[in-house]
Amino acid sequence: MATYSEEYKEKLITAEQAARLVKSGDFILFAHGRQAVAVGRAIAERKSELKDVEIMIPSPIYDFGWYDPGWEESFAVSIALPTPVCQAGIDAGRVDMKPDLLFPGNELAEIRDPDILLVEVSTPDEKGYCSFGQSLWGKKRQIARAKVVIAEVNKNLIRTYGDNFVHVSEIDYFVAH
Repeated sequence: MATYSEEYKEKLITAEQAARLVKSGDFILFAHGRQAVAVGRAIAERKSELKDVEIMIPSPIYDFGWYDPGWEESFAVSIALPTPVCQAGIDAGRVDMKPDLLFPGNELAEIRDPDILLVEVSTPDEKGYCSFGQSLWGKKRQIARAKVVIAEVNKNLIRTYGDNFVHVSEIDYFVAH
């Protein structure tokens, strides 16, 4: 049986390889909190190849481009909390708002199980556990419901205590960033 570090290495892929897992018609959920930036950018670069991909980003931090005009055929974007990054898209009707996603008890109530969940985690510890850092926000429940889980690994993400960890075995793919 492989050790957790061997399993982690076997699941390690590039952001571009992760983006190639996305198919037209998929539903992608960015976990609440810090976003998987490298994978998000790699998915955005596939704009001309993808159609009707639904993207849910609870509180957008980064501008991947899909909030701008001309991206609607490729990506249908929904958010929970308007931020300056996506405000023009909201005002123009290109971005939908679903504010009930901000409340941990309801964050999956109105959406289907994601085809792909993107989440940021710390590097695994000596027992194979990765931390979600400063924001848990129902990520364990989202991981359990997603068809494919891609974790972007941030070696600088803080490790917190409590029930704020996920084991390497629960993640399908890791992207170092």
